[in-house]
Amino acid sequence: MLSVVRDVGPLRARPAVTPYIALWARMHGFSKEDLYGALYDGRRLVRLPAMHSDLHIVPTEDMPAYFRATQALAESNVSTYLAYLVSDASQNNGQQPVCLDDVISRVLEIISTRGACTADEMARWLPVLGRQFPFGKNGATEPSTFRLGTKLLPALCAQGQLVYAEPSGSWKSDRDRYAALSTWLPEVNLNAIDPRKALERVLLHYVHAYGPVTIGDMVHWLGTARRRQVVPALMGLGPRLAHVEVLGTQGEAYVLREDLERLTARPDGDRFVRLLPPRDGALMAYRDPGRFLPREYRDRMYDWAGDSLGAVMIDGIVRGMWWPQSRGDRITIRFFEEVDPEAMAMAGEEARALGEFLEGETPDIVISLDGEAANGDAEVPQRIPLGALPLQ
Repeated sequence: MLSVVRDVGPLRARPAVTPYIALWARMHGFSKEDLYGALYDGRRLVRLPAMHSDLHIVPTEDMPAYFRATQALAESNVSTYLAYLVSDASQNNGQQPVCLDDVISRVLEIISTRGACTADEMARWLPVLGRQFPFGKNGATEPSTFRLGTKLLPALCAQGQLVYAEPSGSWKSDRDRYAALSTWLPEVNLNAIDPRKALERVLLHYVHAYGPVTIGDMVHWLGTARRRQVVPALMGLGPRLAHVEVLGTQGEAYVLREDLERLTARPDGDRFVRLLPPRDGALMAYRDPGRFLPREYRDRMYDWAGDSLGAVMIDGIVRGMWWPQSRGDRITIRFFEEVDPEAMAMAGEEARALGEFLEGETPDIVISLDGEAANGDAEVPQRIPLGALPLQ
């Protein structure tokens, strides 16, 4: 499994079911216990905020590289931003100011004493974490609010003081527990690599997982990077990179020399159908997804935030979408255009297998073409409602 994670790049870890589906789609005989055990028992994998500040899963030994590269590319300091948010909200709402330094000290003290805990559990011992702060104003509408704990604890993870531990609930749960990095992963030294080498290592992993890729792809994937930051790191990898052109795309692309022969000599294989989860790493890795998604369907496959929806991939090309309905007892597949009967049958079997993997029961399968409605099928949602599956 560690080899697969390295080969396919960091796994998107939110929603909680996403990495499980991503590995299930790529591994024979994968079980939920494999990933859960690697994350929370053996701790060979770890969840951390990385590219785009999103939660990812990486091998634990690579955590310092992703942490240092992310810190070096960050446009702003998370603690400074959070302090501004709290101060601004307090002033505008007439609340008593909060001293974040004191709160952080108490958080670290509680976690070191009591062990991993959720934001709700922490708020019972430190009530200020449950305090609601308003932010944002939109005309006459009510401002949004946030609870201090839900912002502060992830911020401490981004700073390397805390780490995402075993969640509260089942493997599907997004109710995170937080632990001190020093006790959860005592062997990890986040300063073991300097930022420049860290970015080189992260880009090496990216090119290996997704190459051929352009500099524009790299900037897109990293989220907060600038071309001037990426180019020097590529120069450090110079001898290991080959320059290639990808037919149908623009710009020079890069691939690892050690991967080039394998890619160009790829033999014809059996047909395959894969159901990839929303926000799958491969679907989010490129600035232009044209290599696997026809341009006319791009707006169907990505939502307003740029996140990909659940994809039906046939022989390497995205041909449709999938999503669960009810409480996971139905999986709907909608193709963008007609596909051959063999591919349609394979997609149905894959959906049945996915439903059994997620729920342990065989789901109903609904298959339709774009513009059609099957069995009272609802319109495609803006976001695939994985939250409709039981989380606890």
